Formats: sequence, C-alpha cells, structure tokens
Amino acid sequence: MKTIKFTVLVSLSFILFACNVKKEKEKSVSQFQVELLSSPNVAKLSDIVKNTLVLLPTSDSLLINEINRIHSSTNHIYVSDVSSVYQFTRDGEFVKKLNKQGEGPNEYLNISDFFVDKGDNIWILSRTAKKLYQYSADNELLKSISLDVWAQNISPLGNDILLYTGNETNSANMQLHLLDIATGTIKKSYKAIKEKQAEYLHVKGNNVFRKISDKECCFSQLFNDTIYNVASDSISVAHTFDWDGHNIPESFYDKGFSNIMEFFQEFHSNGQYAYGINFFSETDDEYWVSYYFQRQCFCSILSKKDGTQTIFTDFLIDNLDDYPIKLSDVSTFVQNDGTIIIPVDAMNVKEYLKERHVDSQRIPDDSNPYLLILDLKG
Repeated sequence: MKTIKFTVLVSLSFILFACNVKKEKEKSVSQFQVELLSSPNVAKLSDIVKNTLVLLPTSDSLLINEINRIHSSTNHIYVSDVSSVYQFTRDGEFVKKLNKQGEGPNEYLNISDFFVDKGDNIWILSRTAKKLYQYSADNELLKSISLDVWAQNISPLGNDILLYTGNETNSANMQLHLLDIATGTIKKSYKAIKEKQAEYLHVKGNNVFRKISDKECCFSQLFNDTIYNVASDSISVAHTFDWDGHNIPESFYDKGFSNIMEFFQEFHSNGQYAYGINFFSETDDEYWVSYYFQRQCFCSILSKKDGTQTIFTDFLIDNLDDYPIKLSDVSTFVQNDGTIIIPVDAMNVKEYLKERHVDSQRIPDDSNPYLLILDLKG
C-alpha cells in the first residue's frame, strides 16, 4: 500500500446547479487535493478494513445473472439482475425472489434500478419501458407510473423519488428530476445538461445516489469531480476533488466529439487526466473515494485524523487464500450506511483455489457469487 499526505481546503462558496430554486443553502465545501499514483498498488484487505464474505446459495431455481444493483437494510441484502430482485438475510440465507418480467399489465420489461421502501415494498425502474413499478412485500403490483424521461437510477427522497437521466435530453434539459409519487409528474428538475456532452457522454455509474436522511441524498457522477447533496428544494456542493492537478479541463469536454468511443480515444491518447467519481463513502474517521487514472481504477482512503492517504488499485482477500481483485474488474455498490458490497465470481475463486491446491469443494459447481462486504466503520 502507498500512504501519503493529502490536503483539505474548506470554502464557504457553493455552486448552484438547480432549476427554479431561488436560494441555495450555504454549506462548507470540503476541497480535497489527492496525490495520484501511476502504477498498481496492492493491499491486503484485512490490513485496511473489516470485511466478511457471504456465498449466495445456489439451486436450479436460484441462478443469478450479472448483478446490476445491491441494496442492504439492517436485516437483509437485496440483489438484482436484469430480470429479478433477490432477498437474502445478512448471512446469505435466501428469503424470496421477485420476478415479474414480461409484457403483461402487472409486469416489467427489465430492471434498471430498484430500492426498498420503509413498508418493504420494492420499487423497480424499467428504463426500457420508461416506467416505475411498486410491488408489495407479497409481490403484488401496487402502482405503475409512466415516466416522461429516460431514467437510469432512482432514489427515495421524502415522499418523492429522484430520477437520474444523465445527459439524455429531455424537455427540462436537466439531469436530475424529482417525481411526485402521488401525481406521477415531475415537480422539480436540477443540474443542467451541457449541450455538447449530450451528444456523446452517456456513461452511467452504480453509485449515483446514497441516501443521507429522509430529506437529503448524496449524488455523484462518474465524469464529475464533485459530490452534491440534494434536497427537495435544492442541490448544493458538499465535496470537490483535485486529482493532483490532473482534472479534465472543461475545454476538453467541449471539443465536439461525435460519440463516446471518439471521446475515450482522445482521452487515453493524452494520458494525463484523471476522473471520478466511481464511488464515495464517508465514516467518522475517513473518506473513501474511487477514481480512474491512466486506465486504472484507484481507491483512496483519506484519514480525517492525521491527514494521511492510503491508495490501492488491487487487493487480496485473506480468507480466500489471498485471492486477488483488481478494482477495474469488479462492480462496487455503496450502501446508505456507508458499507461497500462487491460481488466476487465464485467460479473464478474455485479455479484459483484449485490451481493453488487448496480445498475448493466448499464452492459448489455453477455457484452464485460471493458478496464481499466492507464494513468501513469497523
């Protein structure tokens, strides 16, 4: 691991990206200057964070495709692929499955995102159908809302739901939209879309939203160096990151790329820019932030106590015989409590253990993934 010093600057200035919001709340903005590494750095997981591994059960009726979202509560973990939402206990015991994929009146075409509300109802976003569905704990359809925007991510906010459309053009020309559940209409929109970026920059992330409270939500984007706090009447800057002077200048985005491939080709040919935010989490003692630099995914742990920074690109899972993970190769899902959950391919682990002549029989053939749970609060 690499441990270095980092700088935190505090400013009382703020940036307003809201629509129809007359006055923004003034909050202190943490501005982090993060030192970068240009080569891989390996960490042993137990040296940096308390973690547990949960192997999800497998059966003929319980085969999970590629995981696209994970949400946890005090007692359960919910996992979704494109067709189903699976509920497990925190220990990995299977509870039930919601699968209503289809074209019928009570069905959804696919699952783009979901969340579980206080009544244990499951809200499912189907971007393809431009619809939002609410299912009861008994898997009965309670509500269906047609959307006017192509949403990719959702989050509850008070009695409403936040929709994230990214740079997909819409009538409001905004990226964030507050949906009134009662009426099924958008009552506020935030953060303007930049016209040139709308032509090519449509990269979405797993960790757009993290609930802070019933009235406030943390919001971040992959090609943005800023963490925002969103309330029903405002959006404000909470944190900004300086990647050691390697941030992408605004002029680079405005060159008029025709598609995302052209954008990345020029971006990588330059080789000097870093970008984030892949994921962000905060505890009483640390900030965890992930970003990309020179085709590698990094995680920096910023200590609030002594000003040190720990950086890694790869880590070893101790209780799987030091099974290696590259951050660039896995999906990470930050939970509302700050926990990070990472799906780990169990069949790849099984092959790794076989090659090292370690007992691999504990992993069934055609097994569902492990869930690696990082407890940042320890």
